[in-house]
Amino acid sequence: MSPEEAFEKMAEIYEQLNCSGKAEVKILMQGMFEGDCCGNICEIKDNEHDETIDAIRTYVKDILPVTGEVASEKIAFPKVGEFKDCNTHDTAHVDLFLYDDDEVDELVDEGKLSYNTCTKCQSSSNVKEVNFISHSLPPDAIKHLLKKMLSDEETNGKVFLDVGSRTGAILYLAHLYRKDNFKSITGIELNNELCDLQRKVLDEFKIPNVNIVAGDVLGEEGLELLRTSDVIFFNNVFQFFQSEDWQREAWSTFSKTIRKGSIVLTAPSLESTLGDLGMTLTWATPLPTPETDSEEAAVLHKYVIN
Repeated sequence: MSPEEAFEKMAEIYEQLNCSGKAEVKILMQGMFEGDCCGNICEIKDNEHDETIDAIRTYVKDILPVTGEVASEKIAFPKVGEFKDCNTHDTAHVDLFLYDDDEVDELVDEGKLSYNTCTKCQSSSNVKEVNFISHSLPPDAIKHLLKKMLSDEETNGKVFLDVGSRTGAILYLAHLYRKDNFKSITGIELNNELCDLQRKVLDEFKIPNVNIVAGDVLGEEGLELLRTSDVIFFNNVFQFFQSEDWQREAWSTFSKTIRKGSIVLTAPSLESTLGDLGMTLTWATPLPTPETDSEEAAVLHKYVIN
């Protein structure tokens, strides 16, 4: 068989694979061509995971708009806290799991986003910077959370819950990096469109042992998940979607529902979130977290329930 014929046959087989399969083949071929099929297993695994993450990001980008939001979502701009001055005119939503800084620059160059907005139509003297808001963490921040903020002791045989799982970013990486540790991985999401999206990704990339629950975290099933989970993550989950009164009721309920000894991870801090709502943190104790140079990872905080 000639090299040309071999290449054509390989290309034909490659095109029959799904996104996950293509990512895995790239890693295997790279190792073969570099003459290091054994090599550094951890490094190869990390490369393999990065390929899978990039494939998932590409897959989801083809489904969602740049904002990472779906039509059925209702955004409620906060009236308190850091983002109280944000509004529809000077705020852009960009999903950081899907788009990194370079990709945002490309979107600006393509005219799909702008770094500036005019506060008065057609008045160039009233230009201000756009506030970029994301409802997701970038991949590197999620890796920091899973690999550095959580120990094997805190994850082995434990039940993991992501409250407001949206596109499923935390869940996919929890499977990649902690599937040998966590007993189960679950995301609860109120929006049915986003639940359907997560299930599509799980099916496309053949990700097992990840559960998607469609429902309200304050509903019966949601509260039972909170009671039975060992590690729970809240990523700015309510600030742009619920009223302040709803949030106060929710956090009050969580304080009475999450069991003693459970680990809670948040972005931003509970002190900040509760403080904006006029509440005080008395039911959880902050835990030390590893230092990071990442601005996005620096917003992550860790607590144990009293």
